Amino acid sequence: MFHTWSIALIALLEIGQKAYYTALLWRLSRDWLQLREY
Repeated sequence: MFHTWSIALIALLEIGQKAYYTALLWRLSRDWLQLREY
């Protein structure tokens, strides 16, 4: 029981981390593109 819960928790954390970094990179690249337009 605990083992499956820990695996699910780790998987959720990894997915959340990847989504966070992807959003961060996307936001940074978008801001960078907007800065280049000026």
